Amino acid sequence: MTPTTEPTGSVARVEDDLEPDPEGEDAEPYTPTETEKVLVAEVERKFTKWKTDREQHEVQWFINAAFYRGQQFVAWDNQFHTLRNTDPMPVPPHKKKIPINRIFPKIRARLAKFLRARPQPVVIPASTERKDKLNARGSQIALDYAWRKFRLEVKYRNALLWAKDCGKGFWWLNWDKTAKGRIKITNPLTQAEQILSLPLGDVSVEVGSPFEVLVADPTIGSVDEQPEILRIRMREVAEQQKRFPKFKHLIKASAGHEQAFHFEKRIAALTARAEGMTLSEGEESGSAEDGSNKNQVLVKELFTRPGGQFEQGRYLVVVGDVLVRNEQELPFFADMDSPYPVVEFVDVPSVGQFWNTTIIEQLIGPQRQYNFIRNKIDQQLRLMMHPKIFTPTQAQIPKNAFHSGPGEVIRWNWIPGLPAPFAWTPPNVASDAWRMIQTLKEEIEDISQIFPGSEGAVGDAKSGYQTNLLQEASESVHAPDARAHELAIEQAAWKIRRLMKLGYDIPRLLTVTGRHRQAEVVEFHSDQIDENADIVVQTGSGLPTLKAARQQILLDYFDKGIFGDPKDPETRRKFLSMSDVGGLETMQDPARKDEELAEQENDEIAAGHDIAVPQFYENHNLHYTIHSDQLKSPEAKDWDDEVRFALIAHLLLHFKYINPMAAANFALEYGLNNLIGIGIDKIPPPMPPGGMPPGPGQEPPPEGVSDEPPAPPMEESPEQLSQTPAGA
Repeated sequence: MTPTTEPTGSVARVEDDLEPDPEGEDAEPYTPTETEKVLVAEVERKFTKWKTDREQHEVQWFINAAFYRGQQFVAWDNQFHTLRNTDPMPVPPHKKKIPINRIFPKIRARLAKFLRARPQPVVIPASTERKDKLNARGSQIALDYAWRKFRLEVKYRNALLWAKDCGKGFWWLNWDKTAKGRIKITNPLTQAEQILSLPLGDVSVEVGSPFEVLVADPTIGSVDEQPEILRIRMREVAEQQKRFPKFKHLIKASAGHEQAFHFEKRIAALTARAEGMTLSEGEESGSAEDGSNKNQVLVKELFTRPGGQFEQGRYLVVVGDVLVRNEQELPFFADMDSPYPVVEFVDVPSVGQFWNTTIIEQLIGPQRQYNFIRNKIDQQLRLMMHPKIFTPTQAQIPKNAFHSGPGEVIRWNWIPGLPAPFAWTPPNVASDAWRMIQTLKEEIEDISQIFPGSEGAVGDAKSGYQTNLLQEASESVHAPDARAHELAIEQAAWKIRRLMKLGYDIPRLLTVTGRHRQAEVVEFHSDQIDENADIVVQTGSGLPTLKAARQQILLDYFDKGIFGDPKDPETRRKFLSMSDVGGLETMQDPARKDEELAEQENDEIAAGHDIAVPQFYENHNLHYTIHSDQLKSPEAKDWDDEVRFALIAHLLLHFKYINPMAAANFALEYGLNNLIGIGIDKIPPPMPPGGMPPGPGQEPPPEGVSDEPPAPPMEESPEQLSQTPAGA
């Protein structure tokens, strides 16, 4: 597939074999060539080496996942390759360990900082021309559709969940040719329009785990800059045989490759208990009794960055031991700075290291010590509540002598010189231990940068002002990580738009959320995508996300006159437009209808279409403002005189409802007095002082008759008297 900015008619899925088997089912079995065998060996060699480079990090990912899930007393056993309890000896009941998971709430609060903002892409036009604005608007609608249709908000969360344990999460972008799309067709016989759902194909966004990714150079921190990457996945044999029928007899189940996903399966088996950490024998060997793994084959996709030997990159697909795709060009994005069909989300960026650390990994040390001291305090309290009684054997005190009944009498045999029984109470060390506990809590907060004040608790703050400062400081610390996620979504938006440009060659109906929270169906085509338009990602305005708080702030701005005079209808319109947070739709409708109508008239006039004459029931002040803004825009200066005069004439027709005298004067200046007559039967003469022109719909007075008081006599100048004919 050659990446291009022009629609190509269709886009193939990366894994799909585009060319059907021309020889049919009865053809001779396919035999790999020597060149293909060499390429398969190359992919296999890189797979083995790159997997070895990554394996040393998988153990840490497993430990991170265990601590996040509540296993606070485990450590890795290199001998048995499993997690073991740090205290393998049997624990008596009075020393029962209580795990306190402080990592979980800190990571949960950190994820909330990223997920609550809901970053979404915004398309900026490539220029101020109207065509670029319309293309940008079309791209924005398409990306809004993709955000909802592909559930990208959920996939963003899932990618961050992988990143918290393994340091990275991934989005893989592809084209699914089996996806259905809606199109509108016209019946040639009945001329009736129908909406059909057909397999037109659509963009596919998959969440990938770090266990699927292998990189050539682990010293390069970003996947975009890697010279080569491998994506590995276990797939059903029948699915791959159907996808690549030419190689059906060669695609067989893989043997032993399940070990590449060994720790991924063990993470899936983690619970909050420390027992049962080692998988069963069948799971370890990949030969479960149900035979599920026997029906899977390992699929390896090798992506080579453009440059050097491969100017457009390279793309190889090996299913098992069979080369099913060999293309000397990367699919879709070879001409982009990020040529691979993948986007990464990083937990904590690390320079010079692809498999980076995580916040959980940094918190494991303080978490271990916290639980150690916390359980020592618990044990000490248990001993204080149940003190030890020391008695000499010679005293022969019966076992049931001590009880909790009233009037307790204990008899014992006393021998001269024999000490009496006494109770032993352990020394009180709780004060020192609690101070250490408090220190560890502060260290955990320092590492995670999640303080009580940033979570809404008062903490050590003495006022609400201090709490706000703590929240702002915490937000500023996590802002670089949040911005990195925004840039990743921005990169994904560029690539999604490229796939739409290549694949949306047939106009399809997209359902998006329009104004007033109503569904809006738009017919979208790849020609509406301008790849020169820019994309930025915004997390929203400076207003709070809570609806009630947003409305209250806007009301305060409105009352203080920040939007303008509160009594001005235009100010109220701006306020209602900004208050589009649900529940105000009925208030917004009157202003929005005229605004949308005026914008539509601007588009129709620019396209050279005739539009209706303004009517008395329209908001002429609003129309005048919007049409005037259009005339002052840079693109209006490049219009033909005919189009520009058409908008001026339409503007004057609105203006004559506001100030008929000024509208008539302006019409004379532009030579549009005949056109302005459509709305004014007769251009009124200059108004005498204090006079008023006829109102809309009123008949002008007969010629020579005026309903206004006569103007006062004016003195004639000497020049006028000299020009007056004799006898006048």
